[in-house]
Amino acid sequence: MENLSCYCGEDLDFNNGASHLIECEAWKTRSSLFQAAQDLIKETGSISLVKLEAEALMMYDFSEKIIPQKQKKSKSKNRRKRSSDIDEATRKLIEDMQRQSLGIDQSLKCALCEKAHPDMSECAFLNCEHMVCHGHIRDEVYENYAKTGTAKCPICGYTLSSEELGLIVNQEELEKLTPSIADAFDNEDGIIATCPCGLATWLEPGKVDLAYKDESGKIVSKKHAEHMAKYRFRCNCGKVTCAKCKAEPYHVGKTCEEYKDFQSAKHCRFCNNKITSSSISCKKGDCKDRYHNACKKILPCGHQCYGTLNETSCFECLNEDCNQNGSSYCTICYVEGLYNAPCVKLGCGHIYHYQCLETTIVKRWAGPRITFKFARCPACNAWVTTPYNIRLEQDLNIVKALYEDIRDKALKRMKFENEGEDRIKNPKDTYYNDPERYALDRYSYYMCFKCKKPYFGGKKDCEQNNDQAKFNPEELVCPSCSAIGMEGSDCKVHGKDFIEFKCKFCCSVSAWFCWGTTHFCDQCHTRQNNGDYLSKKSKSELPVCPGKTCPLKITHPPNGEEFPLGCTLCRNMIANNKDF
Repeated sequence: MENLSCYCGEDLDFNNGASHLIECEAWKTRSSLFQAAQDLIKETGSISLVKLEAEALMMYDFSEKIIPQKQKKSKSKNRRKRSSDIDEATRKLIEDMQRQSLGIDQSLKCALCEKAHPDMSECAFLNCEHMVCHGHIRDEVYENYAKTGTAKCPICGYTLSSEELGLIVNQEELEKLTPSIADAFDNEDGIIATCPCGLATWLEPGKVDLAYKDESGKIVSKKHAEHMAKYRFRCNCGKVTCAKCKAEPYHVGKTCEEYKDFQSAKHCRFCNNKITSSSISCKKGDCKDRYHNACKKILPCGHQCYGTLNETSCFECLNEDCNQNGSSYCTICYVEGLYNAPCVKLGCGHIYHYQCLETTIVKRWAGPRITFKFARCPACNAWVTTPYNIRLEQDLNIVKALYEDIRDKALKRMKFENEGEDRIKNPKDTYYNDPERYALDRYSYYMCFKCKKPYFGGKKDCEQNNDQAKFNPEELVCPSCSAIGMEGSDCKVHGKDFIEFKCKFCCSVSAWFCWGTTHFCDQCHTRQNNGDYLSKKSKSELPVCPGKTCPLKITHPPNGEEFPLGCTLCRNMIANNKDF
């Protein structure tokens, strides 16, 4: 092999020649090739172009294509000037490379995997002077660029410039991998969390709850508990989201990756578990029952109807791709989304689970006193109607008839007792021009266990307006049923609807009939149940009737004795000397 000498006089070889030239000032000042490269950089402003040309020079076959020196004189002036720019030492160096026992295709090896490349199409010569396969650079980009926004040489850790990255990975791929501001701050100390409402805040990891249960009641794994502690974000607006993938609500029991995979799979319409069958539901008992009661029609939008079987008309689609979101909770149960069970749309426009609404209507009021909150929409307080569900509408018609019966009785009683006129006529009063609401708020009615009809149980006041959580419905017997066989159990004028009994222990109208023998008002019944046993007290220990100011407006035996009051309407007419 020909001996090569640097401009400074030092011998060169292929092991250390390039390193020596880079540090040699003589080469930088005297080499016409180095000067030409500098001029090209100034002219184009691109280092990469110069490097590509240098790589091309290394691969170019000069053995047959170098123009003999004697032919240079016959070329044009410009060609002659270009040829003369290549000094003799550089030309000899290039020629010597062609004569090496290792060919060009063998000398271009990846510094990491040592794979030989016949050309530079699948490898890159980085600024750190390492030759690396494009595949290794892409692996580095996909592993770290999304986290840090940078990619490094896998050999020395050198950070690649944007120009170097652009030659290997296209700009569109880089933009997809560019980390967001939130991801850039995602670390062990916390993460920037953003809510759909627009609020952004710094979210620090919470305590890992290893006893937390998912919607099915199963305790979540340690991995999922740790993910929840770090990324579950409850905003002041009430939304609960994932601070990492922005899912709402937060995907309890799943990482972001698992949730993404879950979303792309086919699910049971009702329990949302992954299924592989062609059916829209799984084989669990609850889901089978819900499928049996669900509407089987397909809406014009192509989605499954979320209504009930045999409904007269389908309501609008609840799929999130349409105008509503089926994942919204049913505001009766607050346990499952609307899409988890067949639904019914009310006349007011609000939508609830059919089963939740049916259960509410069947159970009716919770305590002993009849109330009608169960028959009003939880969202807007309108009276519940189900125009497209005949079965529920029939049940609601029975409830409405009961309401009208109690309303009429309460209005009659208010009129006969001359109650509330001043409040109803007062423009500043809450009951202004609303006698119906005043009457229903003023009087308590109960359902007789025997005849299944409502009866008056006294006026509601602060002491009486405490519905008992536990009560025996068998003790709720109307005065008419409790007075069967007794004088005064029926009124020849007004029938049985206004028959009343006095409370055995005070001067109030009874509401309870216990043990088949004893009448209690609401207040005395509560005292008895709380351990203040009025039934064991002597007459002298009971309240004394105030006489002329007695609220019953009738002469009666001393408290401690059972006494039928008879017809309250007749009693009021006598007391007020009015002909109703």
